[in-house]
Amino acid sequence: MLRVRLYTEVRFEVMFQEGLDTVLYVYYLLYVYYLEIEPKESKLK
Repeated sequence: MLRVRLYTEVRFEVMFQEGLDTVLYVYYLLYVYYLEIEPKESKLK
């Protein structure tokens, strides 16, 4: 169990070093933007 956790933490560090944190951040911004826009669109209909 401990070995799996260590492996997961190492994998996360490698992912962030490769710049995936930037990709996740962009996806997060798009998601928040979508949540903000969607209710307004449905009210217009």
